[in-house]
Amino acid sequence: MSTPEMENANTGSVGFDPARWLWLLDKASPQLITQLGLHGQLMHLEWQQEKRRLQWIMLYSVLSISFVFLAFLFAGFALLYLNRNNESFTLFIWTLPVFFTLLATACFFIIQRLGKKGQSAFSTSYQELKTDLQLLRRQV
Repeated sequence: MSTPEMENANTGSVGFDPARWLWLLDKASPQLITQLGLHGQLMHLEWQQEKRRLQWIMLYSVLSISFVFLAFLFAGFALLYLNRNNESFTLFIWTLPVFFTLLATACFFIIQRLGKKGQSAFSTSYQELKTDLQLLRRQV
């Protein structure tokens, strides 16, 4: 069986040959359609993961801001309460801002960790697409 490339090599023609492209498209179309469908599914899954990651970032951002607000609120109450001379309650009042500040710091580090995962978003799809295109080129 001769290919359009072999026929063009014999005639010595140079330039755009639509027959070659149609032949390649006809030969690769079932595999190409299958690969495009699989890549569509992979992109959908990766988008769902990315969406879930962004939702977690938003949740932890809101929590972090809330904890900082509560820390400042209780620090203000602690400063107001310093006029009283009750030692056990004063310790409790100073413990709450520290606790909420630690929670806000933990949220901040979780947000940073989730943010770093965003740099690798869709890298699997890109690698799979690159590999599949190389395989299709070898087969055709």
